[in-house]
Formats: sequence, structure tokens, C-alpha cells
Amino acid sequence: MHGFDPESKLVFNSNGEGTITAIHHDDPDRYSVVGTVKTLPRVKTMALDRKTHQLFLSTAENGQFEILVVGRQ
Repeated sequence: MHGFDPESKLVFNSNGEGTITAIHHDDPDRYSVVGTVKTLPRVKTMALDRKTHQLFLSTAENGQFEILVVGRQ
């Protein structure tokens, strides 16, 4: 899954392998990888709050449902 923050021009891609890749939309034909954030294995579903610029990710580990919140510092 992915999300786009139009204010920061960042695209977030949840890789499902325990990472999120942050990609900057430089111009209509060019993107650049900003970095990778480690999450938990099997995290795929995510939502972006455009007001707070936080990502909310869900995972189910050992039968328990968890929500991870990722934001910039």
C-alpha cells in the first residue's frame, strides 16, 4: 500500500517486509528515495493523516491486532 502527502510531496510505500520507503516527488518525471523506516513484519495496510502527517499502520501479530503510528521528529 502507499500514501501521498501533497504538502511534503512525500510518497510512502509499505513494503510488507517490515519497512516503509519514503520517496520524494521531485517533479512530474522524477522521484528520489529519502529513506527507509523499519516497522514490523507483515505491515501492509496504512493510512496517512494529511493534517498531522502521521502514518497509521496495522498488523496482526500472534493473534493480536496492533496499530503503529509513524511520524516525523
